[in-house]
Amino acid sequence: MIDKINSNKLIRIVLLLLITIVACAPLFIHGIEGHFGQDLGFHLNRIEGIATELKAGHFPVRMESNWMDGYGYPVSIYYGDLLLYIPALLRIIGIDVVTSYKCYVFLVTFATAGITYMCFRKIFQRADIGLACTLIYTVASYRLVNVFIRAAVGEYSAMMFFPLVLYAMYRIYKADKDIGIKEQFVNASLLTLGISGLINTHMLSLEIVGIILIVFCIINIKKTFTKSVLVTYVFTGVETVVVNLFFIVPFVDYFLHESVNIKNTIGNARQIQNSGMNWWEYFSFFRMPFANIEGAGDDRLLVTPGIVCMLIIVAAIFMWIRGKANKEMKITTVSVIILLFIASTYFPWDFLASHTKVGDFLAQVQFPWRYIGIVIVLLTLLGGRIFERITKNKLLVISYIAVAVISLVTVIWFTYEYVKHSELKAYETSADLDSFDMGYIEYLRSDTVREHFTYSITTEGNVDIKLVEKNGTDRTYNVSSQGASSITLPIVNYKGYVIEDEAGNNIPIYDGVINLITFNLERSYTGQLYLRFHQPIYWRIAQLISMIGMVVVIVINIIIRRKGREEK
Repeated sequence: MIDKINSNKLIRIVLLLLITIVACAPLFIHGIEGHFGQDLGFHLNRIEGIATELKAGHFPVRMESNWMDGYGYPVSIYYGDLLLYIPALLRIIGIDVVTSYKCYVFLVTFATAGITYMCFRKIFQRADIGLACTLIYTVASYRLVNVFIRAAVGEYSAMMFFPLVLYAMYRIYKADKDIGIKEQFVNASLLTLGISGLINTHMLSLEIVGIILIVFCIINIKKTFTKSVLVTYVFTGVETVVVNLFFIVPFVDYFLHESVNIKNTIGNARQIQNSGMNWWEYFSFFRMPFANIEGAGDDRLLVTPGIVCMLIIVAAIFMWIRGKANKEMKITTVSVIILLFIASTYFPWDFLASHTKVGDFLAQVQFPWRYIGIVIVLLTLLGGRIFERITKNKLLVISYIAVAVISLVTVIWFTYEYVKHSELKAYETSADLDSFDMGYIEYLRSDTVREHFTYSITTEGNVDIKLVEKNGTDRTYNVSSQGASSITLPIVNYKGYVIEDEAGNNIPIYDGVINLITFNLERSYTGQLYLRFHQPIYWRIAQLISMIGMVVVIVINIIIRRKGREEK
């Protein structure tokens, strides 16, 4: 059985597809859970926003005009959305909202399975272990909750890249000290790909991974400060900046020049300790996954790593006691326990946030249990090491079957609970969405009160203005003004908006009441005015550099691979 898996590529592809289908079981019901899902509405609006602007000819999308019934929201500047162009394109060709989103979930799950398999197959040099690791990671309880209960699109998309970052670090630190510049570049490109995936999906996951990588580098300081590793990190830094400049430049520009709500949370000692895990929750495998359901008696989500993952910890500790665990297994086990402690309510999050700047920065993660995503990838690695040390073929087959059966039972139970408690909705068009479903409104300009929106143009002076055309962020107005006048549009004033008259003259914009776009006409004017969201030239230059950088990195890696094959 194991020999067939290792030798037959078709079997491996079929098994990867089966793992994906099992992990996507809740998708195959009509509609989608639309009440208790924490972030679903927010992310569906993001997809709609991208689709709306793409149809208007705006690329890349920065400002999304659909939010807040037309007041606009720059979510694409603050929140990496590269992968969301996939469901947005599906929306453009006429596929309904829910189906487009479900297609995205399936594709991300399949990609997660594929990337996980490739990485762990390379680490262990065995396809059977790679597949077992893929099953463990892809159907882990925490990931299922992220996908179907929390609808945490950014986080579960970022989890697709965790194994890639792990594999890149494995290659970097397992490589010989005298590896050549070519291998250093390849290793750097792998790490760049993983980090870029995080940048363009979920910045909080990037923060978590970045912190763990820094600690890892410090612990392995002797290896870190070797020439080959340092050169690899230099390559990684340059590649990452160049490839992601298209996102970094607008993000930094807005961070420096726009006062938005998320900036106000930094320095305010965010208190998150009560959101951490209690020890018993790690072992609550069959507790209802939803939170705050009437009559359920529980207000906390199910965010355990899952049965298989927790059994791996038990097995690793048992092997350690029996003297059968090697150094790497011991370090991984200790790392997992430490991270589980960090994810818990017992870690002094509130004290650190209140007394140190570093603690306040770390507390921006919002929920301590976000670290469980990293725990799962480390437990998957640990599980692979355990499989690797099983020398008897029969025992290994039994172990694989046990993992498969437990995983299948977990998914069946999860799907049953999902269907039982879900309030299924069939979102079809933008009209079915609440454009004010914005979470914590992190990217709304400070002191902008949504309750004060009037959804109408307000004027001062003898002026008549009407909206005659709207195409995404582009608006055309007919104006007739007698003498000086002031006009306030029902659009939040963010950096980038410009207004021009028919002659192409720019009309200065300033903040009006609750930060709405306001401008003055100094003299009589009859004609049209054009509102546009204009991306600065340095944003466009950054995009061009990123495109060129991506092509260069890809071409260099292809050349290195071809030369490597020729040398063999």
